Amino acid sequence: MREHHGITSRLKIYQRVLRWTALPLMLSIWLMLMTGPAVFKTEIVRDLVVGLLNPATASVWHTVWLPPITAVLFCVHAALGLQMMIARARWLKPKGLWEVVGFGLCLLGLAQFFLFFYSN
Repeated sequence: MREHHGITSRLKIYQRVLRWTALPLMLSIWLMLMTGPAVFKTEIVRDLVVGLLNPATASVWHTVWLPPITAVLFCVHAALGLQMMIARARWLKPKGLWEVVGFGLCLLGLAQFFLFFYSN
């Protein structure tokens, strides 16, 4: 019974973090779109931002600031969503091992992103 209570309390934390990361993740992905293809390919976006976001500034946001923020948000969101799936899957046993595997895969993905993103 104690293990079930531990999983339930972790699921509540995971749900809270998922709710808190969903909007920033969606916003960062939208900003990636707006600072990349939209600002370079559409005149209407350039007109809407009234000069606040020129191609040079957009390029810095798109290539320097937004990718790491988006990657971290994505990995946190994906890891905790994966943890919720693992906790609810009746056929996955032992749960603790699969939780460690899930977090490990997400950390590996994040490390891989930063390795490729910051390598020469």
